[in-house]
This record gives sequence, structure tokens and C-alpha cells, in this order.
Amino acid sequence: MNDFLQGMQRYKEFSEAFRLESDRACAVLAMCVIEETLRAMFLALAVPGKDIGSLFPPGNTQISAENALALGLLTEAEARSYRALAKVRNEFAHKALENLTFDSLVVTSKLQHVPLAMSLPEGLLANQTPRNHYLIAASLLEMSMLMKMGSIARLSPIKVGG
Repeated sequence: MNDFLQGMQRYKEFSEAFRLESDRACAVLAMCVIEETLRAMFLALAVPGKDIGSLFPPGNTQISAENALALGLLTEAEARSYRALAKVRNEFAHKALENLTFDSLVVTSKLQHVPLAMSLPEGLLANQTPRNHYLIAASLLEMSMLMKMGSIARLSPIKVGG
């Protein structure tokens, strides 16, 4: 199966995977998948066998997004979407004992600042529930990242001299 078809299959799986999950599980797990895709992008770019830990430090979405942006793995729009989706995820993850949903004020206020990784027709998100807004934004980011995977050119060590 070619890279495009694999990407589309994974996107379809992503889109369907969280429909039956609780809001908390949906937010946390969707970002886990997106983070794994970004990690795979870093690995596809890196010199084989080299550690990418400093480029993609666990738990630090800000540094990961900035590094991905600097290396051309993410566009500015994708990096903004990545950071904003992570903030929503963090509300759910770090307030585990609170009964948060996508309709909770603290979550909806963060969702208002989640930009889309790709342009959509005007007003498409206007009548969406907060949960659907999150899933659409997450799905678009995941799809955009997956579409790039086959185009990432691996770096190789630069040799100096003869």
C-alpha cells in the first residue's frame, strides 16, 4: 500500500476512533495520536540511529511545535493548532478529578482559540458542538501531518573534507 493510501486509512481510523469515548478520553487520546504522528515525522527526518529527545521532549508541546516549525515539519497554522489542541487536552488531563466535558466553560474558552490546520469553507464550524469542533480541528491536523509523511527527506551527516 502506498504512503497516501496508508495515510488516508490512518486518517479514517483516527476520525472514527474517538466517537464513542468520553470527552476526557477523546481529548487526551486524540492528542496522543497527533503527538505520535509528529514524533514519526521527526524520526523520518532524523539521521538514522540518532536520538530525537531534545527535538521532541516528552510532555513539552511548546518545544516540539517550535522545533517542528523550525525544521519545516509543521506550518505556522499547524503549529498553532497543535499548541492550542494541547492546551485543551491539558485541561482534561490535569483536572482529572473535575467533571469536565467539552461543554465546560474552561474548555469552551480554550476551544475558541483552536485554529484549524487547513482552511475550510466559511461557517463550517459555526453550528458544531464543542466536541465536534475539537475533533474536526484534531482530524485536520492529523490529516495534514499524515499527508506530509511520504515527502519528508531524511537528513544525512554532512562530511567535511575528503
